[in-house]
Amino acid sequence: MSATDPRVVFVVHGRNDNLRKSMFEFLRSINLKPIEWDEAIRMTGQGSPYIGTVLDAAFDHATAIVVLMTPDEVAYLQPRYGHGPNDPETNPAAQARPNVLFEAGMALGRDEKRTVLVEVGEVREFSDVAGRHAVRLRNDVASRQSLANRLLTAGCDVQLGGSDWHTTGDFTPPSPPGDGLALGRRVPSTSASRPVIDFDLQYVNKGGNRIDKLRVINRGIEPAFDVRLEAPEDAGISRYENTVIPKVPGGGKSVTIDVLNEARMMGGPDRRSAFDITITARTQAGEFFTQDVFLDMNG
Repeated sequence: MSATDPRVVFVVHGRNDNLRKSMFEFLRSINLKPIEWDEAIRMTGQGSPYIGTVLDAAFDHATAIVVLMTPDEVAYLQPRYGHGPNDPETNPAAQARPNVLFEAGMALGRDEKRTVLVEVGEVREFSDVAGRHAVRLRNDVASRQSLANRLLTAGCDVQLGGSDWHTTGDFTPPSPPGDGLALGRRVPSTSASRPVIDFDLQYVNKGGNRIDKLRVINRGIEPAFDVRLEAPEDAGISRYENTVIPKVPGGGKSVTIDVLNEARMMGGPDRRSAFDITITARTQAGEFFTQDVFLDMNG
């Protein structure tokens, strides 16, 4: 191989392996010999060369460098660093992999006349190539011809005899990222997570002279211990046995206790049917907890 073989082309690419294979097939169909990163590393004769050394070896052996930019990932500029609310850089958009952008910038810095930028699909333009013309490659003959012409201008020994190059390689643009879903930044949920203890009450009227029930529900994420209930003096309900509930599990579980409906007692004072009940408890960590829960006996 000569120092700069007119048939050799170094290809920089991202993660879309199907498009990489298609590019290699197309370049071979027009009489060129594509090489990629691993082969350029071998050309350096070093085990762990710097990127600049690899590109130097590629330019020493290849006549042109093709940078294949495909929409492999989604990125955006943080709005705090943008130029106002309408800065397009703050909108999520598909772009080439960072290594491709970095190597493209280094290649342009070394020899822009021999560096050919190729886009397949919609990719965000990066600052180092702003204003530079990139070949927008598709399956049509015109875009294939455009790439071949750019390689000819770079000094490559392109041969366009026959028509195989019209169809070799599939350059159908990749489907947009997101699988049909809108691209965007993740917005933190505004709904607060459940507290450690979160009591609720449910009154069950058994009717007649029967003892009613009161469900003490803990919708929190941890159990409550040593649970006590205290109702106002004029409340229409009272505990049948004023004992401490040892434990009310969390996660919406409940403990049911017996209660008396004072409003049904003949000759007694008027009682309220809607009121707050103060519930005290101890958390799993041993901390004191108190909560007022509204109860409507008619609800």
